[in-house]
Amino acid sequence: MRDDTAMRCEVAREALSARLDGEAAQVPAQRVDAHLGSCHECRDWLIGVAVQTRRLSSVEAGRAPDLVEQIMASAGVAPLPPYRRWLRELASDYRRCGLVAVGVVQVALALAQIAGIDFGLVSHHAHGAATGAHLLHESTAWFLALGVAMIAAGIWTAAAVGVAAIAGAFAVALLGYVAVDACTGQVTAARIASHLPMLIGLVFALLVARERVGSAKPESDGGAEAPELVLTPRAPAARRRAHLWPVNRSAA
Repeated sequence: MRDDTAMRCEVAREALSARLDGEAAQVPAQRVDAHLGSCHECRDWLIGVAVQTRRLSSVEAGRAPDLVEQIMASAGVAPLPPYRRWLRELASDYRRCGLVAVGVVQVALALAQIAGIDFGLVSHHAHGAATGAHLLHESTAWFLALGVAMIAAGIWTAAAVGVAAIAGAFAVALLGYVAVDACTGQVTAARIASHLPMLIGLVFALLVARERVGSAKPESDGGAEAPELVLTPRAPAARRRAHLWPVNRSAA
């Protein structure tokens, strides 16, 4: 009668399978090796499993065909064109919609100034009206550039960080000048109101930038919950327990 160190082949193969998977087995390695040396069936099994594992690890996963259109066609659902999918994605985010809307308002203000509305910037009675006209042109160019940048940041969120930085620095400086000029009577209420869209756009740019930076950060390992382990009732007891042992802990 053959003595396999009082170990059944099932237990030995469970331990060998755990060893191949990089897990810690409950059975001491010396007993498994002793059984492996006396049982040719387990040796053949180990060789076959090792060859299969190596073969599977060297096989590259092929790219599966895209069956979305076929599935939608079979279900009778017409696929959305790319521009409609883009509009639906844009409409689902209020931050991006708000930023695009404020950008449109900024462009509208620039077009209004191009059409001749000066919002109280040019004095028609003072001698320095020519200087005021040039400042109006500079303000128009700034409104136009900022409006286009806000629209672009609402569509391509990667630009939101830069738009928020530029608009934020401009807003800080502008608020100081507006406060001083308002106290001395050098600015009209219409001109102050024309700056409100820029401040609202700054808020939306900060929201979009915050959303993009937050989504780009990888989740920390400490906060991630470990996936729940589901064990089938038919799994062998030794194998079920082996999956619950940490790798760096030796089995008793």
